[in-house]
Amino acid sequence: VSGVLLVLLAASVASAESRFSISVGHNLGRDTDEPLRWAQQDAERMDAVFGQLGGVPEDRRLLLRGESVSNLVLGLARMRGRIEEARRAGERTLLFFFYSGHGDEAALRLGGEALPLAELQRLLSEVPATVTVAVLDACHSGALVRGRSKGLKSAPAFDVSFLRQVGPRGRVFIA
Repeated sequence: VSGVLLVLLAASVASAESRFSISVGHNLGRDTDEPLRWAQQDAERMDAVFGQLGGVPEDRRLLLRGESVSNLVLGLARMRGRIEEARRAGERTLLFFFYSGHGDEAALRLGGEALPLAELQRLLSEVPATVTVAVLDACHSGALVRGRSKGLKSAPAFDVSFLRQVGPRGRVFIA
């Protein structure tokens, strides 16, 4: 997963865009979940990667360790506001979202609370970033992309122009 993320980070370093990141780690899930040892540290490390290799300035990175669902939702809302400002200024924007912790087919589990995957997807879709890349490092979080089959399939041809410097648009979820 980190290899794919590094390629995405490196590929867009040369382009003029504003970058933002949210790194979330929570060692605790439900009371019945075995506490994780490294989830919060994973979030710290990804935050550092976003800064050092991804070109995300410190004031545009948010690191949440052991926080509640409401603090995560508040952090997303604040980041949405900052990205809206950058977009109004005419900037392309890129948001990296990383989560490490407990999860199941329906929700991320943070310290006894649950954030439904559908709600996370909705919250991320409300952020007006030109590109959003979300990585969920949690058991069963692949339900977020349910219906997607593994492997490759043919797709329509597309134009690659070296005259235009327009980058990609949209959302990528890696779970």
